[in-house]
Amino acid sequence: MSVSARPLASFARRPRRPERPAPQRGRPFRRLVGIALAFAVAFPIAVPALASTEQATPSQSGAGATSGALLVKFRSDVPAYERSRALMAAGVRQIGDLSAVSTRVVSVSVLRRWSAIRTLNADPRVVSVELDGTASLAVEPNDPSWGKQWGPRRVRAPQAWSMSTGSRETIIAIIDTGVDENQPDLRGRVLRGWDFHNNDARPRDDNGHGTAVAGVAAAAGNDRVGIAGMCWRCRIMPVKVLNSNGSGSHSNIAAGIIWAADHGADVINLSLAAQYRTSVMSDAVAHARRRGAVVVAAAGNEGSKRKFYPAALPGVISVAASNGSDGLYSWSNRGTWIKLSAPGCAYTTKRGRSWSWWCGTSFAAPAVAGAVALVHGMRPSLSRTRLESAILGSAAGVRQVTRGRLDVARALRAVQ
Repeated sequence: MSVSARPLASFARRPRRPERPAPQRGRPFRRLVGIALAFAVAFPIAVPALASTEQATPSQSGAGATSGALLVKFRSDVPAYERSRALMAAGVRQIGDLSAVSTRVVSVSVLRRWSAIRTLNADPRVVSVELDGTASLAVEPNDPSWGKQWGPRRVRAPQAWSMSTGSRETIIAIIDTGVDENQPDLRGRVLRGWDFHNNDARPRDDNGHGTAVAGVAAAAGNDRVGIAGMCWRCRIMPVKVLNSNGSGSHSNIAAGIIWAADHGADVINLSLAAQYRTSVMSDAVAHARRRGAVVVAAAGNEGSKRKFYPAALPGVISVAASNGSDGLYSWSNRGTWIKLSAPGCAYTTKRGRSWSWWCGTSFAAPAVAGAVALVHGMRPSLSRTRLESAILGSAAGVRQVTRGRLDVARALRAVQ
């Protein structure tokens, strides 16, 4: 079994004042008339300009400064007095009016919100009831290499970061070649892990692949260093199961999955692929999911529709590699067995104090893992099933995979 990751080639004197004519004498009346005419002409011209600064009160209004409002849409044939009766019956108070779209904006206490929603939904005069959501400015990080990162922009990470940049309580396990804990964009957030290849507690990265994967998922953002990963504050659990050549046994991978789940991993990223299924890896994934971990895996880089594992195992969020136009790269695996796509080329962390380009489904998967971690950080009480549904149910529709391309901003709004 091997991991394919391909770095890109190194593919930013003042004039005299004129004499005043002598005043004319004997014609004061004409001069006064001229002045009066000047005012008579100028004044009416100025009136419209003054009037244009006045604005009429808007006929439509929203929730104003009130948060948590409800939007009640009525049938267009329901008269205004009937709409008011319906709101009174539900015990809500109108605070805004969007009559152009047959909608009233109403306020209700949190304790009575769901009761009011049920009452309104049961009213035949009402078409729909929904919570008044929020939108925010996109967050553009100050990391010096942010300009190179087209992938996070494509999945609307800046809009997501206006809602959350993650939590230190969320742990992403990187089951790979190890992670360089001293990389500037990762330093201080790499936990103690385990090396199943060398059987020790020092999961050093002797290949570089794992460090690059960790950067896509969780490089610190807005810190004026390097790049911005998907989850800026999440902590990284390094689990080494692959050797310096990027290969490892199914038993080591299974052991790594189980260890990560048993040591508190909330999200497990597997940027590795094998051509056949084994029960030991399948059982390890099932164990991790029972422990509440969301498992994300790369679909493989063979340009094939053939299933690869562990991505094709039940319950795993399998990820293909998409380009800037939401198509799949020619080398990315594809097919209905793959659930999501995400940007497959990333400028990311490298061992030591550097950064570089890497391409492969190996770098699409951690974008999804980081997105799951953002959702978990915002709503840590959500179950694994709800976390998976938030990510899969909010995907942007594209071809060649079952759910579509990752949309992290939509996923966060879904749970907000």
